[in-house]
Amino acid sequence: MQEFTLRWSDRARDLPKEIVRKRCHFHPPAASEELEDYTVDLSAVTVLEISILLDLQNDAAYAKVVKVRVV
Repeated sequence: MQEFTLRWSDRARDLPKEIVRKRCHFHPPAASEELEDYTVDLSAVTVLEISILLDLQNDAAYAKVVKVRVV
């Protein structure tokens, strides 16, 4: 199982607020890729944080963020 969390804050000194937290179960080879698309309106954002928690029981586990777009 893997998990990612996306957080934001409008002030650098404040703790970021959670936007989304998602857990995924991958069973290779059929489901080794996951695509997520989130649209949020964050006015005055100064901190955007993504954290990825890998399956620590699998030494071969890895995660790759291909693209993050902020407009």
